[in-house]
Amino acid sequence: MIDKSIINRRFVRIKAIQNLYAFYINQQANYQHALEAIKAEFIPDIFASIPANKEQLLQEEKQATDIFVAWESNNQIELNKQANYSLAAQEAAKKIWTNYQFSVTQDLKILENGWEAAIDKIRGAYLLTIQLIIEWFSMAQQQGQKSKQLSPGIINYPIRLATINILEQLKADHTFLKLLQTYTISWASYMDLVARWYNQFVKNNPSLAGDLPVTEISQKEAEVIKVLFNDIIFTQEDIQNFFSDLDLGWAEHKAVVKKLLHQLLDKLEIDAWIGEINKVNELGKTSASFYNKLIGTFLEKDRAIEKLIQQYIKNWSIDRTVPLDIIIIKLALCEMQYFNSIPINVAINEYVDLAKKYSTTKSSQFVNGVLDTIAKMV
Repeated sequence: MIDKSIINRRFVRIKAIQNLYAFYINQQANYQHALEAIKAEFIPDIFASIPANKEQLLQEEKQATDIFVAWESNNQIELNKQANYSLAAQEAAKKIWTNYQFSVTQDLKILENGWEAAIDKIRGAYLLTIQLIIEWFSMAQQQGQKSKQLSPGIINYPIRLATINILEQLKADHTFLKLLQTYTISWASYMDLVARWYNQFVKNNPSLAGDLPVTEISQKEAEVIKVLFNDIIFTQEDIQNFFSDLDLGWAEHKAVVKKLLHQLLDKLEIDAWIGEINKVNELGKTSASFYNKLIGTFLEKDRAIEKLIQQYIKNWSIDRTVPLDIIIIKLALCEMQYFNSIPINVAINEYVDLAKKYSTTKSSQFVNGVLDTIAKMV
């Protein structure tokens, strides 16, 4: 299984935290937008033939807001029978509630598809990186042909790159080309950039000059490709900025792409390369179940987890806690309470470390304190 050596559970937890945080922020924005929309429903019409009763509009705006807030808290439409809400307030609340629920549903879809979206980005960057060295390989060959015509006997191009046999085979391989087509991988729109990188970082690189000994050609080819990956693509800021612009999660995804490429470089034959590259079709499928369970448990047990925290942590207020810390604590408690195969101390240590890395300077201590207290009590 490709996931076991490439994607660990910490990476899955990171994606769950990031996607839940984005979902939380969107929910806050949706909620505030809904309240503003209610206000807009009761703005006086200055062109009306009969002047509006401003006091009545303000009263109905408050009623509609109260209805919406109650529905949002209970996550269902249920009017307070004892309250005497106007028809206008009820209709406005229903209209805004419908729009709000639509936004929530769309955000939930994004959250649920968050794992596959991350895997698509990783897969795309992996294939794009391989395709980039093939583009440079082609440029080196073209430069070599011109050099032979203009300056016979003088090697002033990266000959070690231009003579890599495995790239020549990969460039024309039907399976590889079909994979590029399937995932829409191409540098066609960025060829000026590819050429500029070639001239800046590849063309005069001393590690790419000199002939390859025939007796060691396969191993030496791998060494040349490592130079392209490690010393150029993953080192040069200009190239890394390009990938960051393509993928907002590149800071985490880059490590996975590098693992995939290093596994590829362990292979010396074209058939082994094709077999390894083709495995990206299965990337992330094994780990998807862990992500889905994390997200599903978080959403299903959210209120129960909040009650658990409030029960054991005195003076705890969700409004005064950093949103990211709330998500980290709740995810940790999900694992501690509902993931029997994961030891409690492992879950605590994992999420304390993640709080240290991704949240505020004091977050890890706070998260550790909350989780440790609940672990001792429950």
